[in-house]
Order: sequence, then structure tokens, then C-alpha cells
Amino acid sequence: MEKDIFGKFQEYDYLIKVVLIGDAAVGKSSLLLKYIDGTFDDTYVCTIGVDFKIKSLILDTKRIKLQVWDTAGQERFKPITKCYFRGSHGCVVLFDITNKQSYNNVRLWIKDYQENNTVDSAENIVIIGNKADKEDDRQVTVEEGLFLAESVNASYLETSAKSGEGVGEAFESIAKVVLRNMKHEFLRSKSKDYSLTSKPLESDSEPIKKTCCFR
Repeated sequence: MEKDIFGKFQEYDYLIKVVLIGDAAVGKSSLLLKYIDGTFDDTYVCTIGVDFKIKSLILDTKRIKLQVWDTAGQERFKPITKCYFRGSHGCVVLFDITNKQSYNNVRLWIKDYQENNTVDSAENIVIIGNKADKEDDRQVTVEEGLFLAESVNASYLETSAKSGEGVGEAFESIAKVVLRNMKHEFLRSKSKDYSLTSKPLESDSEPIKKTCCFR
């Protein structure tokens, strides 16, 4: 178990910061509340600026501390919410399957996120079609959701904050994506350090061919 900067033992192996973004009233806060507390309230309350919650989970035998920042969807809060994009490891972009405009705005949210983040996390994106319990009012098909996700190199899932359908899978999905890319980046950096510091052996015989053990 590693120690933090204060010399205390950490209770996790990875801290993952994720932002939850999307239009107002698509169910961001409800989805997060369902994931953390298992509760649902259909009374709409506008998020003022940002809020965050923490969840501990185990992925690939690693202890993950998942920090999810719930951001307001209203235009007037964007100068505030953009500040929380910086330094995040990934994002969950939510739209309402009964509201086509919220779907059309997903690309704008992704563009905003990528332009205002300081971490290389272009691939750490999961798109969520929320309110899957309202099938009769659906305006966005599953196929449209999958097409959009594929076009931006993201994953796509559908959820219902009301019934709980897909909620745990959605947040674990973004955590898995981030964790996988964190591990890959670590291996790339170690490989780079090795190539910069190692020196070939001097020999009169044929030079030894170098091979890489990382895949």
C-alpha cells in the first residue's frame, strides 16, 4: 500500500476524476444519485454550478476511488463548469432519449470538454442515453446512439435513473476505460524511459536485435 504526500497510507490504487456533462434536465443528477445512494426523485432541481460524489469500487483487482463531478447544463453556468473539465480523466456525456435536441448537442459538449481539459483524455468518453424507461416517448433510436458514439470513438449505453437500468454499468464503464488507458500510458512511459537510458552492448559480433516486451 502506497503513501500519499502527507505520509499516510492511501486507501486506493487509482483516483479517477470524471465529469458528468450534458444539457439541462437530461437526468445527470438523478443518475448519479441512483448510482451512489440507490434513490430516485422525479422532482427536477437545477444543479447550481457543480456538485460531486465519490464511490469506491474494485476493478481488475485494483481499488478505485471514483470522483464524479455533476455539472450544470444551463448556458449561464458554462464558465464555471468548464473549470472542472481541466484535470479530469474522462467524461460521461448524457442525453435524454425523449429529447432529440439533447442528442444533437452531444458533439458540442464533447468539443467543449476536449478543448478545456488539460489531460490527454480524448478516448475516455462514454455517451449515455438516459430515460430508457420512457420507451413510448423515444425520439432517439439505439442505432442513432451507437452511430454517434462510434463516430467520436466513444462507448454507448442506455440507462434509466428511475428503474436503475444500466446505471452501475455506465459508471463502471467509464472507470474501466480510464483505468485501461492509464495502464497503457504507464507502460508507454516506462518503455520510453528505457529507450532513453539504455545503451547497446559493445561487441565484435553481430549486433544484438532489440525486442520489446510490452504489448
